[in-house]
Amino acid sequence: MGARGYIGSAVSTGLEVGGAESFGVAPGTYRHLYLEVPGAVRPAELGGEGASAEWARLLGLECALRSARGILVSPEPSSLLIGGVAPASLGRALPRLVRELLEAPELRVGEWTVEVEPGWEGGVAADPRSTVGDWMEGGVTRICLRADPTARPGGWSDERVSLLENIAELDPPVLAADLIFRPGDETLPALFELLDRLQGSGVSHLSFYEGAEEDSASGERLAHAWRALRDRASDLGFESTDVVNLALPGAVSSMATAIQRRWPILGLGPGARSFRNPRRSWNVSAWTHYRDRLNRGLEPGAGGEILSPAEVRLERIWSRLPTREGMRIPLGLGRDEPRLRAWRRAGWVEWGAGRIRLTPEGILRLDGIAVDLAELLSAPRRGAPDL
Repeated sequence: MGARGYIGSAVSTGLEVGGAESFGVAPGTYRHLYLEVPGAVRPAELGGEGASAEWARLLGLECALRSARGILVSPEPSSLLIGGVAPASLGRALPRLVRELLEAPELRVGEWTVEVEPGWEGGVAADPRSTVGDWMEGGVTRICLRADPTARPGGWSDERVSLLENIAELDPPVLAADLIFRPGDETLPALFELLDRLQGSGVSHLSFYEGAEEDSASGERLAHAWRALRDRASDLGFESTDVVNLALPGAVSSMATAIQRRWPILGLGPGARSFRNPRRSWNVSAWTHYRDRLNRGLEPGAGGEILSPAEVRLERIWSRLPTREGMRIPLGLGRDEPRLRAWRRAGWVEWGAGRIRLTPEGILRLDGIAVDLAELLSAPRRGAPDL
């Protein structure tokens, strides 16, 4: 779970080894959980099949340290995401390992997602139906495939699409795809072709992320690329649910919703992030440092931040505006505010029944609109929005 989507100028403070509690993970019960699987878990890199067991042991130690500080995992989490560089390397034992490290043999999860990295490490490619079938029998409900369609090697070959179709025959998996796009004209044809090929593969949820060239791309090129991708996905029946996610009706991801809405999420593993407004923290990213700290009985935290009330408000506005529900604003604001009227005339926002939401065109201008709206709503005469 990266830093994508974090806004505001929050003050970051490094944690002492062992954790400075004022900047550590906020106590409470977490219904959304993320487990990071680093590349070092691949057996070939650690020299043995014990790598998966070592991963589970260390995350179990972290979970126990968190629990001792009142940081608890719900007995029935709403969502659980197994992600990182090499989740599939855990192999067919993945559900058992997760239950062991959480000390929850009867774990029941509303949405349990496993990200499958390019290359299908861990034997998934060799026997996808058996591996994924074991995951599903163990409680996994959703498979998410990540790839850069233009990368070679690692793009989406005919064989990989066939594997998707093969997995889709296992009832009832939910398939999702995280796709990297770049705002250059050479990328869009590859993505258009992939979207067409995925149409019959069972994929019901798409996420688009800009590639490394994002910072150097002009805003207009980026807007053009996103508009084109959104329109093509819409033609295939996908609906935009927020800034980066599109889903077929009924296939909206609980974890994606939690991230977008800034609901509390607990992250375990090297580099994992946790947040519970106004507090965020993240673990050391290097596997060796993570392992050494836990073996010494120390917290694996690397840094944290606490947002100011104004930053929390801005972030909530930013996260609510692009959703289908939008956000509630004081009645009458749209009738006498020139900026809101200008946005509506431009086709960027729509409102009704006291709620404002962004149109697809408005999503392309989210950052600027959110900052302006936060300024408008901060005036005492406006009252407080329902965030």
